[in-house]
Amino acid sequence: MCSESLIEKKDCKKLLAYFEVPAKKSKGFIKSDTPFSSLVHHLIEAGKVSFDDINYLMTACSDKGLSKLMAVLTIYQQAQDSMFTKTVLKDQLKALEDKRQELSHKLTESEDEKQQLTNSLKTTKEKRQQLTGRLKKTKEERQNFKDALKTTEEERQQLTDRLNKIDEERQQLKDTLKATEDERQHFKDALKATEEERQQLTGRLKTTEEERQQLQDTLKATVEERQQLKDTLKATVEGRLQQQKEELEDAKSSLRATKDELVKSQLEYATESMALQEVLKQTREALNQQELVMPLSYFPRSGDDLEQSVVQGDDAHPERVVTG
Repeated sequence: MCSESLIEKKDCKKLLAYFEVPAKKSKGFIKSDTPFSSLVHHLIEAGKVSFDDINYLMTACSDKGLSKLMAVLTIYQQAQDSMFTKTVLKDQLKALEDKRQELSHKLTESEDEKQQLTNSLKTTKEKRQQLTGRLKKTKEERQNFKDALKTTEEERQQLTDRLNKIDEERQQLKDTLKATEDERQHFKDALKATEEERQQLTGRLKTTEEERQQLQDTLKATVEERQQLKDTLKATVEGRLQQQKEELEDAKSSLRATKDELVKSQLEYATESMALQEVLKQTREALNQQELVMPLSYFPRSGDDLEQSVVQGDDAHPERVVTG
């Protein structure tokens, strides 16, 4: 397009700034080989100018050989003014059409209102006829009311008498009310005295509550002290039981040792007794053999004496147990 050579890049930058094209797109337009065509395409897509305006602007630039930005903008501004005038005329035409529609609507409303007034007038006439009939009927009712009024006068006298009687009863009620008021005042005085007594009782109750709290604290301390004594007593009893248990164990151990020694002593004695009996047996056998060789007078009762000495030895140690 020949217009590309008529607009320098620096002028194109100013044109981009004039149309407030975003910086990112402006940079792309400047780097392209056809910055002005790119700008035109962008303006058409953005709806800022029409296709006819752009053609007019580019044709003017081509025909006149304009290379300055001011001349380009002047031609563009003229195109925009023409478009603005066209838009204004369209707006005025639309406003006139709206006004015509509004007047037509008001005319329709006026016709409707006229019809409503006609209907209202007709309704009013009907109501007037009804009221006339009711007025005639009211005259008849008025005469009836006069007749009833005469009867009502008699009833009024009766009501007056009843009213006087009611006034007397009312006075009696007032007297009764005064007596009741005096009695109520008496009750109020009694209630005041009772309230003072209640305040005194409340004070005493508060004091009693404090004393009860003190007793509770004392009782709590006593319970804690009792628990401490129980714990101490329990520890003492357990200590004594443990001590007695240990002493009993010691006694059992000592008794067990004594028993072991006694058994050992008995075993030793039994062994000695068996050995002694064996010696005694051998001695008896030897004596018997000697008796066969020697006269009995040579060894008078020697065997019995030896046996008796052994028996005497047993009597000297009665705790020994002979086994076997």
